[in-house]
Amino acid sequence: MSRYALAMREAEETHAFVVFDVLQFTALALVSATYLSALFSTKLQRLKTWFALMVSSLLYCISFLLLLGHQTGASPSLGLCLFQAGLIYAAPPSVAAAGLAFIVELYLRLFTTLTSRKLDKRLITAVTVIPTTFDSSIRLLDCTICQSSALLYMTSLFNI
Repeated sequence: MSRYALAMREAEETHAFVVFDVLQFTALALVSATYLSALFSTKLQRLKTWFALMVSSLLYCISFLLLLGHQTGASPSLGLCLFQAGLIYAAPPSVAAAGLAFIVELYLRLFTTLTSRKLDKRLITAVTVIPTTFDSSIRLLDCTICQSSALLYMTSLFNI
């Protein structure tokens, strides 16, 4: 491949990284503004699961921005790569679990309002905790797989 073609390819890759990073920063700023305005507002009442969804969305955005500036050029440290890999693989299930908990709580609140029943607060706590606990076990399993992969990589490097 010619030098020109390689330079063009690298420029296209860099452009894609910049667009992705800008979108992640925009999402981080918007979710942060939404979360902080609800957190510090005295008049707004939000569900616990809504806050859990916002926090998991923040972690999702942050997980993709950890290697900012290291996408091209020199490689970052192995520890940072492993930490980000664990977060990147754990973030989507975390957002999905928080979203599911939010939808279930919203359904339960609407159902009890329409049927004139009283909603048990323990049920809402369970809806908030169970997906989070399930998600934490997925994260733990994911980190264990990441650490095993890192050990295999290091042993192959040093022929241990």
